[in-house]
Amino acid sequence: MRVCLERNKWEERQILGSLYVYRDNGELAVVCHTMELPWRDNERRLSCIPTGVYNVVKHQSPKFGHIVNF
Repeated sequence: MRVCLERNKWEERQILGSLYVYRDNGELAVVCHTMELPWRDNERRLSCIPTGVYNVVKHQSPKFGHIVNF
């Protein structure tokens, strides 16, 4: 599975964006809109996800069902 996180608006207190999934034909399909914390030197629970390429792994959680981890 390939996903794309597009960050559209950087504000002092938040970053707004969209999360897309690549379909089999290569087109992007929007999954949801996102709201993240701003960049704060990658501090845990205070900073947004760093820009980069991540592997996506699906698994089954006993508590939460189908989960996708990045």
